[in-house]
Amino acid sequence: MSAALLEVQDLTITFRTDAGTVHPAKGVSFEVAQGEVVGLVGESGSGKSMTAKAVLGLVEPARAVRSAHIRYKGRDLNRLSAAELFQLRARDLAMIFQDPMGSLNPLFTIGHQLTRVYLQHGPREGSARERKRAARARAVELLKKVRIPDPESRLGQYPHQFSGGMRQRVMIAMALMCSPTLLVADEPTTALDVTVELQVVELLKSLQAELGMSVIFISHNLGVVARLCDRVMVMYAGRIVESGPVDRVLVNPAHPYTRALLASMPRGRKDEAPLRPIQGEPPSLARLAPGCPFRPRCDLAGAGCEVEQKLVTVEPRHQAACHRVRAA
Repeated sequence: MSAALLEVQDLTITFRTDAGTVHPAKGVSFEVAQGEVVGLVGESGSGKSMTAKAVLGLVEPARAVRSAHIRYKGRDLNRLSAAELFQLRARDLAMIFQDPMGSLNPLFTIGHQLTRVYLQHGPREGSARERKRAARARAVELLKKVRIPDPESRLGQYPHQFSGGMRQRVMIAMALMCSPTLLVADEPTTALDVTVELQVVELLKSLQAELGMSVIFISHNLGVVARLCDRVMVMYAGRIVESGPVDRVLVNPAHPYTRALLASMPRGRKDEAPLRPIQGEPPSLARLAPGCPFRPRCDLAGAGCEVEQKLVTVEPRHQAACHRVRAA
């Protein structure tokens, strides 16, 4: 791994709602190295998508995001103008959104939507006609790369003429139009059946290896994360509660929430013990009790849990936020 491509320090997002002030992300810090695939996991509402959108400047209003530093290749993204950030997105930073049908415009062809990304964010050399030809060629190239058959004719079709899995492949192609160095994939397999999910994961894995991209992969599926990612960060109630290499975190989890997630996940074995669901419900961010946010649902809750813990090092590159964890 090389030096950090992305550095996020103390990211806090604040929204004022009728129910009170909420923090979808609070004190979130992490790095992503060049060529690294980092998983961001947790239950719905844990702050995964909001954290990623804040990094890319997609949270509105902008005053709701407070962070000491969000640096990409050493540049502080908080100091960029709206125009500079717009140019950086798609060209260097790209995102695959959760719902391909909701993200693709049903009124425009796939070809129009793919080429528009290239024309807005791609190279400026050449005449308008030359750039349009280059955009079309790039769209065909990427549709081939994401294994959509007969890409030339598919450019003229509309989103409703594609299956769910093919629409997701189109979204991947759109995110790659300008060869970004950092790709955020926000639960790109959630609405897909198991077979198509595996195909999309293998496609992302091969494209990442071929293009050398860094990837932040957001998911609640630990099996997919284990297959794709180098490192994983576990979020709960807007905080990172555990972080480390995938093989360490998923084999030897240190935080009770990570262990509870793993215990609630089916493994597909006949001799498997009954699943153990996590008791209770995810907390309301507007009514968080003092101390560890997982305390009301934790089987090990007791003395010491009334104080919120910071991440401590369990072993090299493996951290957890629990007072029961012994620092290395």
